[in-house]
Amino acid sequence: MSTTWYRPRFAGAPVWRLGTLSLRLPLRPRLVLLGLAGLLAVGVILALTAGPGQVGLIGALQALAGQGPDVQQLLVRDIRLPRIWAGLLAGAGLGAAGCLLQTVARNHLATTAILGINEGATFAMMLMIIAADSGTLGGWWVALLGAGVTAAALLVLAGQMGSRGYRVLIVGLGLSAALRALTELGLAWANLQHASAVYAWSIGSLVGRGEAVTPVLAGAMLALVLLALVLGRGLTLLQLSLPNAATLGLDVGRCQLQAFALAVALSGLAVGIGGPVGGPVGLLALASPIIARKLEGPGRVPTLSAALVGAMLVLLADTLGRVVAAPVEIPAGAVASIFGGPFLLWILLTEGRGGE
Repeated sequence: MSTTWYRPRFAGAPVWRLGTLSLRLPLRPRLVLLGLAGLLAVGVILALTAGPGQVGLIGALQALAGQGPDVQQLLVRDIRLPRIWAGLLAGAGLGAAGCLLQTVARNHLATTAILGINEGATFAMMLMIIAADSGTLGGWWVALLGAGVTAAALLVLAGQMGSRGYRVLIVGLGLSAALRALTELGLAWANLQHASAVYAWSIGSLVGRGEAVTPVLAGAMLALVLLALVLGRGLTLLQLSLPNAATLGLDVGRCQLQAFALAVALSGLAVGIGGPVGGPVGLLALASPIIARKLEGPGRVPTLSAALVGAMLVLLADTLGRVVAAPVEIPAGAVASIFGGPFLLWILLTEGRGGE
């Protein structure tokens, strides 16, 4: 299998070919990706240095290299860095999942939280804690399993996405409400230790969640994002009317199902790592693709940019939660809700006027 570069007739958009796969990279998306990567690097530096027990940039770099005072190394390498890593992975997964779902459902309001998938993950985590009679959280696979079962139920009940995704949204809202009620009922019956463990996780706190991140889990998240990029052409065609997409040779049902499955897997992993850090209605998963589309311009499905925006928003929410009311910490999910509420209102108003 050979790889070749060639430049098409329009300047600034090289195409990378790998066998039968190809990826066109226009200038504007490349600049957006570089800019987001730079902002993300700045955000990581701020997250390492800000907060109680402030550490300067030089001190943080020394701690990362295994030098400097032991207390400084403990703060940077053992406490903050794993937490940052968890936030980046969770945010990237939610951002990419939101982009895929909005494209498949053809509706900006489609997120895994609104469709009940996050509630399914939370319900599964609560059942595992109660069944194991433990006050500690189960493995990340528990949330992934709960998300998968909920997604399967959603597909069975909805039957199809619908032309504008309203059918799946309505069914998802009902499923989400039912699962939330079951979770609250379980918490009411559970003892204090079980309820506290589920509550701390369900509000989107990243405290101690760095332990949930393993190289295998990080590799799985990266693989899922790459698979989403492989679906790029099909996702672009899905932005057209479904009959037109089918006329151009796209197997619409298969592409929708593949993208939906990837979104569920990404969201399940993200929630398993950091809990619902996107807020109670998945505001970060909703906002990330919309911001990425504004940056990259029309006509593209910005899966990678949405992942970077999601990672940056979770990192920003967690950092603000640590420093604004220090030494008291505000969970990242609560910070996301505070800033995401006005954004959701703006989306609802512009959707109603026929805008984006």
